[in-house]
Amino acid sequence: METKTKRMVLISKFDENSLELVDMRFLPPKILVPNDIKDYKFLSRGIEEVDIKNNKVRFITPSMVALQINIANEALIEIKALNSKIQNLHSKQKLDDGSINNLLIEHTLEVYNFIEHAQKAIIFSFTALETFINLSIPNDFIWSKTTPRKTEVYNKEQIERYISWKEKINLIVTDIYQVPQIKQMSFWSDLIELLDIRNRLIHIKSSDDTEVLTDLLNKNIFKICFSSQEYINYISENMVENDNLKAIDIEKFPIISSKNRIALIQENVDKLSPVYIPEEYKNSYL
Repeated sequence: METKTKRMVLISKFDENSLELVDMRFLPPKILVPNDIKDYKFLSRGIEEVDIKNNKVRFITPSMVALQINIANEALIEIKALNSKIQNLHSKQKLDDGSINNLLIEHTLEVYNFIEHAQKAIIFSFTALETFINLSIPNDFIWSKTTPRKTEVYNKEQIERYISWKEKINLIVTDIYQVPQIKQMSFWSDLIELLDIRNRLIHIKSSDDTEVLTDLLNKNIFKICFSSQEYINYISENMVENDNLKAIDIEKFPIISSKNRIALIQENVDKLSPVYIPEEYKNSYL
């Protein structure tokens, strides 16, 4: 359990040939390299201990971002199964054989299921993005925003509370990780659409209640939702070039990239540095 001086951890022997991704919801493990044991490495994972009805239960610390992404991806799997049915509804409803009333109820329920899963995928894809960005801001980070009239200075808490998401997505994380502007990437427009449709779903107005549902049935939900993961992957794959970033700042990055980047953090004495992960540790989700 974490205290000011101690934290419960699980230590296991590290073998690159047997290292596999058990579940994407795990936090990336650290590699411990002891100074006094030659040619040995160990994996370290944090452990949480909670009271559930007065009984102590332990579990390996999860990645909050990956938990949210997993919820979104499971919803996308359901959407994929329903998609062809929804696309073919119009042809079935053209058949006027006297059973249209029963068919309409059946089709309505299929549409409802699609809409529910689409909302879940969009909301949790954005929540994962939101969580990732907040985790990506170092505790001691200071950001300045300059306008023609004044310069405003923000700390981490103020950034999280007062800076718009469009600014945080493109400017702040770009400043932290020193990667090319996100606006130049192909997924930028999908990110903005994810933000827009998520806001419409969370803050539904009476004038937009059915229009937003129509959009859910017509838009490419997969492309919109995966823009969140593309963004996280983009940061994860490029930030290793930034020598000014402390490796401690990326300990909570999720394991979602299909490329062998930044899933393990190597610790030797007081020095932390990002390392590449072996091929078999890749995650090919969906």
